[in-house]
Order: sequence, then structure tokens, then C-alpha cells
Amino acid sequence: MPRILFQPASSGYRVVRGEIVRRLQLQLQATGHDPGFLDGIFGNDTETALKSFQLSKGLQINDKLTDETWADLMQLPSPPIFERCLQLTADFEGHGFQTVAGNFDGAGLTWGIIGFTLQHREIQNILNEVQQHFPALMDSAFGDLKPILLSQLGKIWPEQLQWANGISIGSNKVRVEEPWKQAFATLGSNPDVQEIQLRQVKRYWSIANRDANRF
Repeated sequence: MPRILFQPASSGYRVVRGEIVRRLQLQLQATGHDPGFLDGIFGNDTETALKSFQLSKGLQINDKLTDETWADLMQLPSPPIFERCLQLTADFEGHGFQTVAGNFDGAGLTWGIIGFTLQHREIQNILNEVQQHFPALMDSAFGDLKPILLSQLGKIWPEQLQWANGISIGSNKVRVEEPWKQAFATLGSNPDVQEIQLRQVKRYWSIANRDANRF
């Protein structure tokens, strides 16, 4: 019996969403089965497109993404447990590779696939690595803002917090003002930057594996 990877959420439950679903949508679109808006959400349009693909391949037609359907559609092995767990965590955190949030919780800024923070120096580490290996990406994403950003990376935490608070907007400081919001989104959309983010994630994955084995 084929293993079920994903299926639409039942009424009253959180939607199924994330980077794996977005890759599924892109491939459905590329093969002529329109999933609608490429939003990474396993909704009605994606379900309809999936059924259309299953029909075209003579597969069992249902609303479930099985490993059999995945293999036929993606021509790749099923997503490993790391990617499936990451999708769940990213959805719970409300973040993708591109999303940046302001100083709503005292952590300065929160950005990236699992919500890296300025307070814990994760954002600084990622941005410094991008600047070291891909400085042109920093130029392209931040433009005239780049010198300001780089100067902030080297400051002490109270000064970084003050800067982050200054570009956070709204009564609860969740949003980040433009053009900073778009700059972080542009940088986070680059595959090389996403790979750097994933290397940071795998540090936490190692801790999770250790704890799972312990308990």
C-alpha cells in the first residue's frame, strides 16, 4: 500500500503548507496541471491539480500525495524526514526562507525558515557568511542599505536591538518597514542563501536526534 506523504487538512485543522508543497505545485504547473496560486498551501486547487495528474498517469485518484504519486510526478525519492519535519516546524513558526518579522518579542529581528533571531546571533552568522562568500547577493538585495546592515552586525546587542526596534512597525512591532522587508525577502529567495539557512537548521536537527535517541 502506498505511503501517504501529505493530504489536505480536515476542517478545523491547520492547513498543510511549506516548501515541499510549493515544489509540488511548481511541478504540477510544469506538467500542465494548474495548482492555482503558488503559495505552498495544499488547498482545493492543488488537490484538483493532483487528481488531474493522477488521472493522466493511471494512478489511484484521491486527494492524497502518496510516495507513488510523488515519484511519478517529481522523478525524485520521497522527501526525507528532515525536510518533512522542517516543513512542519516552519509552518508552526510562521516563517519561510524569506519572511522577516520585527521586534515583537524582544529578539530584535526574526528571519528565515525556522525564525532565526538577532538576539541569538543566528541572523548575524547567516548574513556574515553570505557577505563572505556571496557579497554580490548582499549588494543586490540590500543596495544602499548594505553599509547600514553590515555596521549593525558588528555592534553590541543593545545597539542592535535599538536599530531593530527602529525598523519595526505597527502597534505590536511584528512588521518590518520597507525597504528592509523586501531586502530580507530578496536575499532569502536565493538558493545559496537558503542552503546557508539549512546548514544552520541542521545544527538543531542534530540536537533533536540526540534528544530523541536519549528519550
